[in-house]
Amino acid sequence: MPELQLPSLYLLVDAHGIDYFVYNRDADSRVGHLNIDTDAAPSTLKAIEDTVYDNPFLLDDYRQCRIVVRAPHFSLLPPEYAHRDDDARRAHRATATGADRDIIVAACRDGQPVVAWEMEKDVYHFLQRSFNSPPVVHHLIPLIDRCRSLSEIASCRRLYLNLHDDHTTDIIALDSEARLTLANSVDTPSAPDAAYFALNTWRLLGYDAQADQMVISGDSKHKSELTELLRKYIAHVDIAMPPADVLKLGVAAAQAPLELTLTAIEAEKLT
Repeated sequence: MPELQLPSLYLLVDAHGIDYFVYNRDADSRVGHLNIDTDAAPSTLKAIEDTVYDNPFLLDDYRQCRIVVRAPHFSLLPPEYAHRDDDARRAHRATATGADRDIIVAACRDGQPVVAWEMEKDVYHFLQRSFNSPPVVHHLIPLIDRCRSLSEIASCRRLYLNLHDDHTTDIIALDSEARLTLANSVDTPSAPDAAYFALNTWRLLGYDAQADQMVISGDSKHKSELTELLRKYIAHVDIAMPPADVLKLGVAAAQAPLELTLTAIEAEKLT
């Protein structure tokens, strides 16, 4: 009889909650969201600690753990900063919102680009201590890696939009050779707001309304409305297909945020 394997734990952490995906090769996997009540705690760190300790399954034994962090304040740095974390921190410190915040550094595939971002003081160290020193990445990293892979088989410039239910939109632009041109996350309370940022980025980058392409992914009640708005101005606006390997993770994975699913696919060596 084959030996049962421990499940894997994947977490997406931001100031409002923790999304989790527990992947189990030998049983049903599960996905869910835990709210973080920052108003009831003296600090973000204490709020995250309380959420973790109130849900002890997060601290069970796992085969591996990966953590993705959504953080609004970040810098995209050239590949020359790969493996030079101290230099990357100094580069980001020039635009940091506060000296009392930790600056974390991680790189996309092939180090293109390196991302430096801010986290509330000691939150990163709590995550490292509680989950056995897992890799921690900014949420844009798996998205950029996926967009690059998709653009490698395209012959046009592409602008990718990834929508979130918390009314934020990730905007990632790549040229016709799949090189990153821009990556950002913006607040978009409505479909017209998202359309404004998308079309303004499109114009600033000089994309062609007939030849280039916009691709929309993620979960939002605004997706259909946004798609129809953009199709008034751009000929090629398409909905992204889910990653092909998501089915290998089971039904639950399709309900997880895209960046969490992509992290699990990469960690489980499904590609």
